Amino acid sequence: MLQSESVRLTALTEGDISQIVKWRNSFVLKRLTGSGPFMPVSESDVNIKSTASAIQFAIRPVDAEDLIGYVALVNIVWSNRTAELGIYIGDANMRGKGRGSSALALLLDYAFLELNLHRVQLEVVDYNTQAIRAYRQLGFTQEGARRQHDKQGF
Repeated sequence: MLQSESVRLTALTEGDISQIVKWRNSFVLKRLTGSGPFMPVSESDVNIKSTASAIQFAIRPVDAEDLIGYVALVNIVWSNRTAELGIYIGDANMRGKGRGSSALALLLDYAFLELNLHRVQLEVVDYNTQAIRAYRQLGFTQEGARRQHDKQGF
């Protein structure tokens, strides 16, 4: 288990699926992540198992079992030692309190120190300024911006 002072990263469980479905069907989270047009998600669409190309974790407070978010390394290319990062703090009451940054710091340590990756990248919508600020504080640098598109690459 990966743990900081405020959060811990654990395996996702079957009991987390209903909450993940609610979050993935949230217009607010769709907008914050820029994940495209709204397509309703059902429980059968949610995969909680990690694979060789995608390692995912639940974000939980250190003192409770509540699921507050999700973080993952996806599109892992072992031959290049690269991955893409995905995160959301689904519980609106937990946003803006540094929990996402703590979870990201744990995941990045795991990616670089345990998995020996060389590069972790992400995309973020340009209007999610809170996330952009957190990514920069964690050492990400912007490499590009798509014209006539709302995503920036870090």
